[in-house]
Amino acid sequence: VTSLIEQKILEEVPNVELAGFASVLNATEVIQAEKPDLVLSIFPIEEMTYPFIKVSPLLTDTDLSLIREEVDKILLGKRQGKGTARSTKSDVIEKNERIQS
Repeated sequence: VTSLIEQKILEEVPNVELAGFASVLNATEVIQAEKPDLVLSIFPIEEMTYPFIKVSPLLTDTDLSLIREEVDKILLGKRQGKGTARSTKSDVIEKNERIQS
């Protein structure tokens, strides 16, 4: 699932850098370490302090539209000096269902 989502995002959404992937078990730690501009997940995340979009395991056109809109907002904010992120690309973390050992 992760590689399908990654491939689709890289093909369909310009100006995106995928910062990493996390399992359900370590998502919080990975998110805190990476400090992404946007978090994508196929699972609901209750207490999220970063912009968050829940997506389908097989990204839909609606998912892609929402991601593009959020990336555009993030990039606009950075151009206007409102962003504090470390890169000019949007960092994205997608939380997947694989449990890492």
